Order: sequence, then C-alpha cells, then structure tokens
Amino acid sequence: MKKLVVPALLAVLALSGCASPTAEPKSSPTPSWTPDPNSAACVNFAALTMSIPSKVNNSTGPAKDMWEAVRVSFDEVALTAQGTVKDRMLAMVDHWPDLLPIMTGQYDDINGKITAVQRACQAEGVTATFGTLTSK
Repeated sequence: MKKLVVPALLAVLALSGCASPTAEPKSSPTPSWTPDPNSAACVNFAALTMSIPSKVNNSTGPAKDMWEAVRVSFDEVALTAQGTVKDRMLAMVDHWPDLLPIMTGQYDDINGKITAVQRACQAEGVTATFGTLTSK
C-alpha cells in the first residue's frame, strides 16, 4: 500500500508545482457614463429657441448686435452636437435670417429650420420643447 501512496503523493505534488501561480483575476473596468452630446445640445438649443421672442421684442442696445449675439449662442451650442443634429443646427446658424424680416413677422424660414432641428433631436430620442416665432 505504501507503494501506491508515494506515487500518488508525488503526482499531486508534481501537478500542483506545475500549475501556474494564481493570478489576480482581471477586473473589467467599470464603464463610466458619458453623456450623449446631442442630448445636452438639443436641450440647450431648445432653450435658446424659447428665448428668441423675448430677445427680439425686448432688445436693449443696438438690435443688430443683439441679433448677432443670439446667432453666436446658437452656434456655440451647435458645435457641441454630433451627426445629423449638428448638421441641422449649423444649417440654421449658417442661414441665420436678417433681423428685419424677423421684426416684420417673416418667420417661416427660421421656424422651418427650428422644426428640422427638433425632428433630428427626436430621432435621437431627445424630447425637448422648442419655441417658434408667431405673430401676436
């Protein structure tokens, strides 16, 4: 019986000696949440659209400078977006209407561009309330 025990012990020792040392289990990195840039851009863009009527009706200082500042605000938000949302936002900024048509109630062009941005945001799953210009 001793003859069987010794080889068995030697086999166990040999196998345990051949085994690789236990390595630390690799931990998978915890995914960090990165906000969708289009979500924030859509919400911010929508907020800006809501402020257009008050900017036009209650402008202080030179109206042309104020209207250009509004365009710059839209541009800054558009630059934070991606893909179709960004393209539509920039299309609105690139074809920014002159203030005179806006002050005379010609809103179709700008409202059409706002609606195009809203549709792109909705396609991304972002729900935000966009403002449009209307006659009083």
